Amino acid sequence: RLCGYPPFYDENDSKLFEQILKAEYEFDSPYWDDISESDFIRNLMEKDPNKRYTCEQAARHPW
Repeated sequence: RLCGYPPFYDENDSKLFEQILKAEYEFDSPYWDDISESDFIRNLMEKDPNKRYTCEQAARHPW
């Protein structure tokens, strides 16, 4: 089970876009407290494309 809300949020669009560009997100409590696959999400959301999971890596993740 994963959490179902956008990873980035701000009332101010400029701040929102800044979060997206910097890949600044958090696994907020209590919504992510029972989510075990934050590692999977972190690897999909990696800002650096050289470090980000490929489709093959994502498919091989134990989750």
